[in-house]
Amino acid sequence: MATKNNRRTIVTKKLLKTALMELMQEKQFTHITIKELCERADLNRTTFYLHYTNLDVLLSEIEEEVAHKTLEYIHNIQDSNDEVTQITIFLNYIKENSSLFRTLLCNNPNGVFRDTFLNNLMNSTRETMTTYKTPGQTYYVQSFIMAGSLDVVTKWIEDGFKMPVDSLANLIFQMTNSVVSGMKGT
Repeated sequence: MATKNNRRTIVTKKLLKTALMELMQEKQFTHITIKELCERADLNRTTFYLHYTNLDVLLSEIEEEVAHKTLEYIHNIQDSNDEVTQITIFLNYIKENSSLFRTLLCNNPNGVFRDTFLNNLMNSTRETMTTYKTPGQTYYVQSFIMAGSLDVVTKWIEDGFKMPVDSLANLIFQMTNSVVSGMKGT
């Protein structure tokens, strides 16, 4: 496989990634062939195999890049003390990158991106979570909140962003706050 980070390699990989994301918007990942990917990218199969051993490796690289960029974005908005504002900014980011998130969260049956995304969210918010009676309780409460919030966001994407960003941000905040308040009472 080619490991050079030269301009040609960068352009070729970008073409392959773009072609795969386009195809994933049209059909399930498991039904995409390397031949049709190469036709879409206007590259030959030999070029594909210079960079990737199979489609799973290419998808994994895309997922890692998106997860990394998203995590960086999350860290940049955490400076704000207002949690609703943080959620609003993050939802706008998802909406601005709707094609990417729709493909990776909604049209991606392998769920690797969803799991990575969820783990990154949990790790990035772990320090701000209230500690409950035990670290285990905190972990489960955080898992519940993050998985539920991600499912709500996924549904929002699938519904074509029908609910306004600020309304959804407030709803997510209120639901999260209810869970946290309920746990403090136990």
